[in-house]
Amino acid sequence: MGVRIIFRSSVLALLLLASAASAEPVKYSPPDQAFEVVFPAKPECSARNVEVMGRTVVMHVCSYSNVEAQLFYSVDFYDGLLVPTHVRSVDLLKGAMIGAAASTNSTIVESHSVEIGGFPALESVMRDRSGLISLSQFVLADQRLFSIHFAGWPNRVPKEAVRIFMESFKINARP
Repeated sequence: MGVRIIFRSSVLALLLLASAASAEPVKYSPPDQAFEVVFPAKPECSARNVEVMGRTVVMHVCSYSNVEAQLFYSVDFYDGLLVPTHVRSVDLLKGAMIGAAASTNSTIVESHSVEIGGFPALESVMRDRSGLISLSQFVLADQRLFSIHFAGWPNRVPKEAVRIFMESFKINARP
């Protein structure tokens, strides 16, 4: 009886390893093709209504979690949120970063302005109360806000995985 349980457990473990090993990178792009990003495997996507600047907009979140390695990948964007032209991009990006830090109970460790695909962006490193580190990029393109996030535990984050995911993010509009 014990051998049968061990055998079943071993087969189950092999099946799980085979399914994890066969995970193929998946390119994701929203229906309007505004951007593309490559996840390590198929992401889970959801949408919900949120209040932003006094308007109800749809927030889309697509994410993938590698539970075994404790690595987390996500991208979010909004439908119905058009940034007024009088709002400075640096202020909007900083507000998005502060909002992300507040919603995850994180502290902003560092941030700096960058450019992604010719669009203004802000890159930040945050740490939550449990010590989880995240790298985020907030991009303002054609009056739309996009953000991409990678999170993991210090000293266990594979730098190559971070680089591949973050560099795969492409805005499909022209500045």
